[in-house]
Amino acid sequence: MAAAFLGAGRRPARPEAGRERKDGPLKPTTILAALLPTLLLSCSAVEDALNCRQVCEKYQECFDSDYDVGECVDACTDEAAEDDDYSRRVDVCESCIDGLSCGEATFDCATNCVGIVP
Repeated sequence: MAAAFLGAGRRPARPEAGRERKDGPLKPTTILAALLPTLLLSCSAVEDALNCRQVCEKYQECFDSDYDVGECVDACTDEAAEDDDYSRRVDVCESCIDGLSCGEATFDCATNCVGIVP
């Protein structure tokens, strides 16, 4: 009876002790693989938004000081999210106008930026 009493406070041994559990913690590579598509889409969306903002602001600066940049950015990012070709064209346009004066951007980048802003 004393033996039963002494062992009464102990927890029974876990049957999975010493074996790897199938439902154990996820490996970092598994987590990364699961999140990668979301991270890439998020990065693409952020890049599109930044590119659109630069293009829309340049249009406002160079052509129409009353131009609604917020509305332009919203329309541009929506289109870029739905159309990979449009997203690529916005990126090309933004890369072209980056650091250029209005005159330079107008003459050097008109072909690259056609169809992005009015």
